[in-house]
Formats: sequence, structure tokens, C-alpha cells
Amino acid sequence: MSIEERLHAQHNLLMEAYQNNIASARTIQQTLLRDILPGLVDELELDEESEARARLWLNDLESMFRLFKVSNLSRVIRTVHPPDSYVQRHKFTVPFTLEHARDTLLWRLAVIPADLPYHTPPFIQCLPLEHRDPCGRPVIVVRLAQLFQFSGDVREALVHYMERLRLNLQSMNCIDAREDGSRTPILQYVALLDIGGISVQNANMDLMTWYIFELVPRFPGMLAAVFILNYSWAHSGLWNIVKYGQEHAPPSDPRVLPQPALARVFFPSRQELLQCMPSAGLPQEYGGALPSLPALEDPLANVSPHRASRAVVQLPAAITA
Repeated sequence: MSIEERLHAQHNLLMEAYQNNIASARTIQQTLLRDILPGLVDELELDEESEARARLWLNDLESMFRLFKVSNLSRVIRTVHPPDSYVQRHKFTVPFTLEHARDTLLWRLAVIPADLPYHTPPFIQCLPLEHRDPCGRPVIVVRLAQLFQFSGDVREALVHYMERLRLNLQSMNCIDAREDGSRTPILQYVALLDIGGISVQNANMDLMTWYIFELVPRFPGMLAAVFILNYSWAHSGLWNIVKYGQEHAPPSDPRVLPQPALARVFFPSRQELLQCMPSAGLPQEYGGALPSLPALEDPLANVSPHRASRAVVQLPAAITA
């Protein structure tokens, strides 16, 4: 099966899971807003601003679905190690999602500021939103060498940008909603990870481990695929460390990438990349017709919680009570 065929198959499974479980995700959303959040407000003595921030996230139905899906997938992987299709083709359960949502909400209130800074870091950017992959998903580019050379607080920058990515999906789903209330959601991104100029010697493994195993779970299910670009045999040692964690680590080790995650990582040649992604939507650096990355504006630079909140109230599933 080609890379393009695998991407379409995974997308179809996700859309099937969405249709089968979105009603349950709405129920979880209601429970969180009506039962869990008031308890947290009292327990933590949250002020009005913090409560409003919590509601903005909980009103993001697609985030609730992604959290619902990934929470249950992680639970089943830890117990029976099934194929990805097992969870996607079966009904999910609620308690694990509520626990995950509560933990994530507490983290968000502690870490993500009410107002995101307007600048975006130079090592990651979203391509123009009108240019998407064949499944309709926006595309982001991460340049690992620039990330490791970043002079600022790279972890804070990554947290803020991941929140921008979530807010952007939330806003796009509002814009793409049909008048009759039905819609095909945009749930994920495709990432182009440029590892040119990186080796085991200059890679920041602590940062990579933190991002994969600590930050990504706070924004579950947002990556449909990762295309590793400029990969060569010299990077095989680095990939093995990322893939397996510590040497000879057992599959139950939380630092070992599970099979569903590995199935979304690809190492395309330039020709294979152009077969999977329209050349009109790729920067010049990767054989496309768009200007080079420094000449492209990042459409996420102006994304803010306030803009997304205006989108949320238009969604039929949004709950404010």
C-alpha cells in the first residue's frame, strides 16, 4: 500500500470513528461543563477569567472527541496491544476520558496564558490554509535544526504554538460548517519534519522526549501524519532512540512509541512527497510551487482564544450552561 493510500485509509477510519462516537463526545462535553467544571471552580477557587478559559476549551467539540478517542486508545494499548482499527471500530468508554480531561484542564489553567503572544517561533509554521493535503488537512512545517538552535524558551514556544494549532482547527471547523448543521470536521494536521543538519551528537533528546511523551498528550490526536524530510542513513541512530527509547526497553515502557503512532510516521523521497502532497501547496525547499518558507506568512500568527470563542458559539453542539 502506498503512502497516499495509507493516509486515505487512516482518514476514513477516523471519520468512521467520529460518526460513531460524536454523540458520546457531546455527552462527555455536557458532563464536563455541567458537573466537573463547577466542582473545579469551587475546589480551586477559580476566578471568572479562569472559568471562562476552561469553558472555551471544553466548548471545543472536536478537542473533546480527540481526547475521547486517544484516552481510550491508550487504555487498550496498555492492556491488549490491538491494531489501531480495533478502537476506531468499537465504542469508546467515558470514565477514562473524564479523568484525562480533568487532568488536561488543570494543566491548561496552570501553563497556557489567557493571551498568547503575537509572535510565532521561527522553527515551526503553518502553510497557507488554502493549501491542504488530499484529505483536506492543513500542513505544518517543523525545522528541527532551527528548533535546537532557538535562543528563547523553546518549551514555552512549543506549548503556545500547539495551542494556536488547536485554536485554528476550532476556527476552521466553524467556518467550514454547513448551513444545515452537518459538517465534515477538520480534526488533524499533516506535519513535515525537516531533520536536515541534525545528528545524534547535536540532537536535544531531552527536548524531543518531552515533546513526544509530555506535550503531545496534552493536545491529543492532532497529527494525522509526520513526513520526515531530508532523512538519510546517518539519522538511523537518532530515529531508533526516538522509536524505542532506552535500549532494549519493553513495549510497556511509556517512552516507547506505540504502533498506532509509528504507523503515522513516513520517510518519503522527494518524488513520494510530491505524490502525496499537491506541489502547489509545498514550499520551494521541498519541490513545490509556493515561495520559500521565510517568504511565507504564518496564518496562525493572528489566531487567538477570543477569535476562536466567537466561532464556538456558532456550533450547534456548543454548551454554555
